[in-house]
Amino acid sequence: MSIYVKSGSALTYLQSILNGNTNSYQKTLDQLSSGNKYTSVGDNPIDVCESARLQVRIDSNATASANVNVGQNMLSMTEGYHSTIISNIERIRDLSVQAANGTYASDSIGAILTEIKGRLDYIDKISSSANFTGVGLLDGSSSSIFLQIGPASDSTMKVGESLIDTHTAALGIDLGSVTADTWTGADAQAYLDHLDTATNTLTNADAKIGGYMNRLDSVSQSLTTMNDNLTETKSTITDTETAETTADMVKYQILQQASASILVQANQIPSMALELLKR
Repeated sequence: MSIYVKSGSALTYLQSILNGNTNSYQKTLDQLSSGNKYTSVGDNPIDVCESARLQVRIDSNATASANVNVGQNMLSMTEGYHSTIISNIERIRDLSVQAANGTYASDSIGAILTEIKGRLDYIDKISSSANFTGVGLLDGSSSSIFLQIGPASDSTMKVGESLIDTHTAALGIDLGSVTADTWTGADAQAYLDHLDTATNTLTNADAKIGGYMNRLDSVSQSLTTMNDNLTETKSTITDTETAETTADMVKYQILQQASASILVQANQIPSMALELLKR
């Protein structure tokens, strides 16, 4: 609402009061619509800057929390692959125990070896192809991988020790060119020890995965708690007090209307005086 003062210092003063009340009313409207106590840096530079710093920390923690979740997914997937490989090794061990019995002819041993080698090939295929967003999980290429689990540069966790090479050669269970004619009962018995060693290697890696996942759970909870506290602190600094601001808005609206009414009447005084002088 624009009202122009015709003349007089009193009218200028009334106009300034009206402008001040109008600006204050508009500011309370902006605060209520945006939910922010401060509509510009000039309102409170210290609090506005502190709010910005808190938001940076909140965003960084949120990103770190996402990293933790991704890391947990990667480790969980690795554990699942290990479980599949261990299951195949257990079947290979059962077949090897059967072959070591010494009661089977060459044809039977050949059939046993066919299944064993088929399962070994499957283990190698999994080991070569398993990856998480392009990161090899079972080929030993990610043994030095770190997770960034916090906003600070040193907030990292090395999990690569659990991402072992699970190819049959690396586990020591590759049979190479063994045939039914050359694989004796004694060889099958000795092979059982290699299979047990491979199983222990995988279960030890799983134990590390379990430890990492427990730590990541703790980190995730810590980041969530930290962000809840930071968000509450930021809210205390910058969020609009709805009840107080609404009361201020009503007050400034009344003052604005009263100032406008008085100013209109004041602007009419000179013309009223002239009318009186004409009589």
